[in-house]
Amino acid sequence: MAAMLFAGAMVADRLTVSRNMFAGLEASVAVIDLLLTFALAVLTIKRPQLWLAALTATQAIACLGHITKLVGLQNSRLTYAILTGSGAYPALIILLWGLWSAIESRKQQPRGPDH
Repeated sequence: MAAMLFAGAMVADRLTVSRNMFAGLEASVAVIDLLLTFALAVLTIKRPQLWLAALTATQAIACLGHITKLVGLQNSRLTYAILTGSGAYPALIILLWGLWSAIESRKQQPRGPDH
């Protein structure tokens, strides 16, 4: 479910990016990132797993770029882009880790007589 939520947020993020990227606070992207962080935090609380907590932390770090822009810190466009986008590749690696752990846990579960 977390993977589907993350993928949906990434698609929505790509659909809302403006031409003048990173010139100012990208409000729609910031809202999507904050909502995704909140949803991942709720999932982590309901189902505490290390990979899910790591994914939530990675997304929260990406939100720091929006917060610095909102507070008014004078970052360059490149700094804002790095802060908001730096979690993408680690997030993909963490999602692969979660997928692998889910597959491994299903392999270890005993199967019933109908399987």
